[in-house]
Amino acid sequence: MFTIPSGAITLASAIPGILASAVAIWVISRPRQRTLHFVGGSLLFGSGIGAMHYSGMAAMRLDGLLRYDPTLFGLSILVAVILAYLALWVRYGLRYWRANRLSMPVSATVMGCAVAGMHYTAMAAAYFISDGYPRDPGASLSPALLAILVSTFSLMLIGLTLAATLAGRSLKMAGQLRESEHKVRRILDSTQEGFVLVGPDNRIMEINDALCVMMGTTHDEVIGRSIFDFVDTTNRPILAEQIQKRSAGERRSYELEMSMPPGRRVPCLVNSTPLLDSSGAVIGSFALITDLTGRRKQEAYMRQTVAVFENTAEGVMITDREGRLQLVNPAFTEITGYAEEDVVGRTPQFLQSGRHDETFYKRLWAEIQSSGHWQGEVWNRRKNGQVYPEWLTISAVRDAAGKVQSYVGVFSDISHIKRSEAELERLAHYDPLTDLPNRTLMNVQLSLALERAARNQKKMAVMELDLDGFKTVNDSLGHPAGDLLLQIIGQRLQRILRSEDVIARMGGDEFAIIIETPPSASHLSHIAEKIIQSVSEPVDLYGHSALVTASVGIAMYPDDGDDAISLLKAADTAMYAGKQGGRNTFRFHDSGMAEAARLRLRLEQGLRRALEDGQLELWYQPQIDFKTGLLIGAEALVRWRDPQRGLISPVEFVPVAEETGLILPLGEWVLLEACMQAHAWTQDGLFMGSISVNVSGPQIERGDFVGTVRQALDSTGIDPNLLELEITESFLLRNAEQAMAVVEQLSDLGIRVAIDDFGTGYSSLSYLKYLNADKLKIDQRFVRDLPDDKDDAAIARAIIALGLSLGFQVVAEGVETEAQEAFLKGEGCHQGQGYLYARPMPADDFERWMRERRIASGKIAVSVDAGLPGQALK
Repeated sequence: MFTIPSGAITLASAIPGILASAVAIWVISRPRQRTLHFVGGSLLFGSGIGAMHYSGMAAMRLDGLLRYDPTLFGLSILVAVILAYLALWVRYGLRYWRANRLSMPVSATVMGCAVAGMHYTAMAAAYFISDGYPRDPGASLSPALLAILVSTFSLMLIGLTLAATLAGRSLKMAGQLRESEHKVRRILDSTQEGFVLVGPDNRIMEINDALCVMMGTTHDEVIGRSIFDFVDTTNRPILAEQIQKRSAGERRSYELEMSMPPGRRVPCLVNSTPLLDSSGAVIGSFALITDLTGRRKQEAYMRQTVAVFENTAEGVMITDREGRLQLVNPAFTEITGYAEEDVVGRTPQFLQSGRHDETFYKRLWAEIQSSGHWQGEVWNRRKNGQVYPEWLTISAVRDAAGKVQSYVGVFSDISHIKRSEAELERLAHYDPLTDLPNRTLMNVQLSLALERAARNQKKMAVMELDLDGFKTVNDSLGHPAGDLLLQIIGQRLQRILRSEDVIARMGGDEFAIIIETPPSASHLSHIAEKIIQSVSEPVDLYGHSALVTASVGIAMYPDDGDDAISLLKAADTAMYAGKQGGRNTFRFHDSGMAEAARLRLRLEQGLRRALEDGQLELWYQPQIDFKTGLLIGAEALVRWRDPQRGLISPVEFVPVAEETGLILPLGEWVLLEACMQAHAWTQDGLFMGSISVNVSGPQIERGDFVGTVRQALDSTGIDPNLLELEITESFLLRNAEQAMAVVEQLSDLGIRVAIDDFGTGYSSLSYLKYLNADKLKIDQRFVRDLPDDKDDAAIARAIIALGLSLGFQVVAEGVETEAQEAFLKGEGCHQGQGYLYARPMPADDFERWMRERRIASGKIAVSVDAGLPGQALK
């Protein structure tokens, strides 16, 4: 028989079980369970259940002694532990059961089995001994001792479990803290901005790699130093002020210059944040530091770019990828008349003048899409409606991936260039004196007329007209009278001819006429008679009555030639036949005029002998610097001294040489002889300038001209800078591409190139701009009547201004009077040559002429020489 002494003691026996169960559940409830967690939890559950059971048994009061079998006692604890492990595993270990509603009742059932199993096994282990039986202490355990042992073990197990769990959590938190510190360090070191941690004493506690690189130092050299060590005296007050404001707990952003070794000053942006403790007191700060060096350079570059954009004389417009205007500069407004607010958001189509068709713009954009660039001439319309030409460059702006982001258009108003081109084009196509087409336009019109005649199988005629007695009028009454006579004759001829007929002044007192589809030869005779009658009528020239007559030559297509050259040649032959027949008459070209061809053949044969027998000579005419009056060069002029005919002009034999191919050996001889002579004079310390040599178009077209020049330089040893080659403007324009290539090669050799007879050909700024020449030579016909003739004066001014604007030296040919020299010098012409200074002369005479004018400095001064007016023959 037994009794329970009190309810309090019985309830106290449950405490070990409750504590053990709570700790076991806390251990097993970790976010990530491991086997060790389940083992520990089951041990705690088993021990707690055992402590509760045996404590309760110890509270009983029996008449005898209560003893336990050690084996069954241990088995009871083991049963409780094993079944507790199964219960915890079912509830917490299996992911499937954790989400299943049956996990909790199954786990509770197993846990109940653990309690029951432990209880009944423990009861089986218990046995009672009455007071009359002897006691065997070694064979059994007393209930009180057993309860104390079980409770002590349970509490120790609970304590160890708690200590181990807390230690594990502490180690885990320390590891997580270290990993967090590593992550923060990696983040700080990976950023491009500098980071610094500063203590309350303004000493550096930590910096990142970026700041070390910026400062050119290492962590160890910086840690512990004051931040004031890295600013100079100028910036320390700024830093001190910011630190004072930081003490108030304010975040600060400011700029200052940091002093970096060795002696570098780096502009920086500092973003500082104070660190506060729990009471709100500042215990330090951290700051992000940005190097502003690159930004400052970028800002300076942007300021410069904006200044260029705002002040450039070219109009600039920037569009987006869709072509809508985003930005324009002041020059755009000045050129187009549109303000920025008028155009932003619009496409540039409103500028179109209508002169270009849709195909033009399609090709423009196709080139931009393929190459990213286009440039060319465009006609646009200003806000006031005026159409103007511009030189436009469009470029596509792409991003790093190659995708177009915007377009930039840069343009300049080229109206003034167009006006100059138009003026020069008219000078090139029309005679400024008579306003009639000139030789160049005549050749073009004649070629077109021949094409029409051939296509329609029609006849056509060409007339050549030369005035008889014009030189007498010009010499007796002066050049103004002669010019007026040519103007009047031109007007009379225009009144006689039909509007579809073409009349041109070929030069001097020569005119040419194109008559298409003449009804008959008698009709042409009638026209020729009317011309002769009209020309022979008296002309009033400033109060003087003058009489001139005309000789007319007529050539028919296709009878006398099937191209422009042959027809003009036939008409010219017929005209000279008329002169030889008594003048004031006309002639049709016929086979009897073949005698002229035979004369030319004899001239060709004589020229061949002249080349072989050394009958050719070089004469030299000095070139003078207008500013200093010193000799700066000489032009080499070829002469043919025939044993029978005497001195023959190059005007007579050079055309024959060009037609027959003799121009190649002739030009080679002239070039070699001029180089040898100039080199000899230079070696003697006498010649102080360059030697100019005229180059014929066929020389360049038919031979290896550059190779010939290079051979002349090598064989004579002349300095290339002493050689100047004169190429006629007409050839440059007739063969522009070849001429530009040759001029470029000559320039590469160090040879200077002059454009001869400038103003007589088809002048265009397009070729002048790209031609690598050095000089422009004003043709003598524009100098002859200076300064009195207004037209010649206007032409000379235009040529000089053009040459100066393009950077050319300008040389005037045929300077014969001091008035001409004064006019040219006053307009900015650099050099001149002509009878005013000296006539062309043989080499010996030219050397003597130089020696006589040599001054103490070794230079050759030139004064005006007396002499008959005239023009040197080339």
